[in-house]
Order: sequence, then C-alpha cells, then structure tokens
Amino acid sequence: GQLLFTCIPGAADDYTPKDGLIRANRSGVVASFSLAAGTPVQKGMAVATLYPRENFLLAVTVPEDLLRHVHEGTPLRFYLDWNEDEPRWYEATVNSLSFETDQMTGEGSFVAYATFAADDSVRLNMSAVVEVEVP
Repeated sequence: GQLLFTCIPGAADDYTPKDGLIRANRSGVVASFSLAAGTPVQKGMAVATLYPRENFLLAVTVPEDLLRHVHEGTPLRFYLDWNEDEPRWYEATVNSLSFETDQMTGEGSFVAYATFAADDSVRLNMSAVVEVEVP
C-alpha cells in the first residue's frame, strides 16, 4: 500500500505536526520513501510505501530434493538469523511456488513464497532460517 499525506479536517492549511511525524491509518513496515528529506509535499501525495504486517512475504529457495514436500498450503516455520541466540519463530504458509532464473548468472532455482504476520523486529530483506516438516 501507499502511505499518503492527508490533511486533517477543518481549516488547517498551515498545520505542521508538533512532533515532526507523519502517521498512517494502519500499522506496517515502511518499504521505501518516494521523496528525499526536505521535499515539500502536497495533499494526497504519496510519500512512502507501507507494507501491512499481516501479509509479509517470505521467499525461500527450495532444493530440488525437497520439492515433493513443498507446495501451495505447506506450513513453514522460520526465524530471522539476526538473533540466533534468542530466535523468535514465525509461522508461514506457502501460497505459490515458481521456477526463477537469475538474470546475472543464468542459473535457475525453485522459489516458494509464503505469507506471515510480521512483528516490530521484522525488516525488509532480512535473512531467515526455514524449517519444513518432511514426513
């Protein structure tokens, strides 16, 4: 989604937040900013892209020998490897699987995409250690 700069109701054309913060109407993680610091904004202008926490996407490279165990609906467990001493485990569910080719190397791999609910410690492009149950 996009975080939009919106005006407050009433006559507040010169309103400046006293704490210098722009607030969104939902929680999420800021993926990117559309403007450089100090750029003037106008009503309705997109200033940042915000990803909702409840629908984060995990991309997992799947070795060929595990492909028969990973499909749409497969549950995954993972933790983010920035804190291996006290890992916080997350649950995810695979919602798609595709074969992708690396444009730089020309090598291909299978990638599973799984959704999960993120908390405040999750940031974009973090590495994860993933477990899948193999019967």
